[in-house]
Amino acid sequence: MLLQKVLKVLAIENKAKQLRFWGKILGLRDYWVIQGTTTRKNTDEYAKNVEPAGSGINTYSYWVAHDLLGKWIELPVITPEQLKASR
Repeated sequence: MLLQKVLKVLAIENKAKQLRFWGKILGLRDYWVIQGTTTRKNTDEYAKNVEPAGSGINTYSYWVAHDLLGKWIELPVITPEQLKASR
């Protein structure tokens, strides 16, 4: 029930669509992860070689939190250098 409420709040606050629970990363501090798409297309805040949110490698946005009722943080967009380093 809490997860469903979090999805609704994130959808309203971030104008996000197609939100879904992506998973939980277990570690020293556990992370809850939500995946979705956002409607924002502001390319001014990105470098020239970065694909804007909602397209290409940045098709999905991700939000993480340590607690379902805590603060949710949207992860930044991925740069081509970060993608290359991860491979």
